[in-house]
Amino acid sequence: MSLTNTTHYTALACIAEAHHIDLFALTETWITPSTTSAELLESKPDGFSLLSFPRPVSPCSKNKHIGGGTAFLVRDSCHILSNSVPVFKSFEASAITLKLPKSKLTVFNIYRPPPSSVKAAPFSQFVTDFQTLISHVATISHGFLITGDFNLHVDDSENYNAKQFLTLLDS
Repeated sequence: MSLTNTTHYTALACIAEAHHIDLFALTETWITPSTTSAELLESKPDGFSLLSFPRPVSPCSKNKHIGGGTAFLVRDSCHILSNSVPVFKSFEASAITLKLPKSKLTVFNIYRPPPSSVKAAPFSQFVTDFQTLISHVATISHGFLITGDFNLHVDDSENYNAKQFLTLLDS
């Protein structure tokens, strides 16, 4: 969604204000390791903190227009606990844990590049990686939410990959 695009971050600020949203989980932020602090400061609504997880860039990469990346915009009044998530070959993943009044909630944010992307991994690798993530999530003793952009058409009952993914979720 290119968080450094003025139109996009202005829309997020309007949505946050109009609907009293405390947390946004964003994918395809297009924030890079070289994005400046000033650009990041400008891209967040007032009263929010930005936790950004840019797509890693290889030092030998000639492509500076890398895309991807995940982030969380969290209202400043929320209490964030530290969290980590394993690194996967087929998708980018980030996570935060929020301390709620009577419990905790961990939010996992996933971005799986589309099959047409040079960053795409085979679907079989995604299934293996996602199973690993679910095994990791199963060890959490409090509430969790998995969100993001999986680039799967789960509304297409004929799509084999979507069926396989939904079966994995059901299990």
